[in-house]
Amino acid sequence: MNDSSIRINRSELYERVWSQSVSSLAKEMGISDVGLAKICKRHNIPRPGLGYWAKRQAGVKVQRKPLPKGNDERVIEISGHHSDDENADSIKTPFKISKCLKQELRSIAVPATLTEPHPLVRQTAEVLRSRQPNSIGLLESPRRHSLNIEVSRESLERALRIMDALIKALETMGGSVSLSRKSTEVSIEGVSISIGIKEELTRKRRDPKDHNLDGHYEFGYNRYAEGGIPSGNLYLMIEDAGFGYSDGNCRQHWMDSKSKRLENRLGNFIAGVLKAAALKRKRSKTDPSVAESYPAGSRESTD
Repeated sequence: MNDSSIRINRSELYERVWSQSVSSLAKEMGISDVGLAKICKRHNIPRPGLGYWAKRQAGVKVQRKPLPKGNDERVIEISGHHSDDENADSIKTPFKISKCLKQELRSIAVPATLTEPHPLVRQTAEVLRSRQPNSIGLLESPRRHSLNIEVSRESLERALRIMDALIKALETMGGSVSLSRKSTEVSIEGVSISIGIKEELTRKRRDPKDHNLDGHYEFGYNRYAEGGIPSGNLYLMIEDAGFGYSDGNCRQHWMDSKSKRLENRLGNFIAGVLKAAALKRKRSKTDPSVAESYPAGSRESTD
């Protein structure tokens, strides 16, 4: 038996899976969350779905899925991977999202009304609802006191609902969200990624002023002024992954489109955050200087 192996029976593993998130339990066991999910599937051990831990933390009564009949005393040997050689191999492994995780990401739903908001969302709502829009109509977020949200007053409630669903889903997966001096940070498996939600601006032509007959002549189209105004379209963004996005072909923006609302893109956005975290972790192991984040280049898409 490997020195880092863990021996546990089926009923004990079931109890542990329902007492802490799969991500944190997998980390304790020295394996990936995907590896632990496969072990659970192999031994017919049900796992909590998205929303379970957020509801439990909020005091909502939730029920476990019962353990199906089986050999509960059968010993399961779980081999951790802690050696330097094994870690080096894991760095070379391309980022992939398991089918199980894809299903969970697709199940994320944004409620029609904001009820029992996450503490950070509640705090942000109090701050932004009391602020006045800036010169282009956006409520600016004081980063150290609220989440990175920059939208119009008309879009604020929608942005809060999206961010609330996003944070709860990330925490269910074993991540955490916190405020820093300049950004909103998602910490997942020891890596921090800066995120935010903003409203896209659209250009609008303003009427020209009356022509001054004492001055030089201007054609009418030259006398129209243009300015940005809130469009009502929102986008989620990864602000900084600590390396150039061209290195891993990472996306930075997930936007509203004619065919798909941002509410239906949360799973894709979380997958992007996980990919950015995986690439940042890989870089930090090969180049320690990457631990200090620097701005990444923009890459927009509506996929």
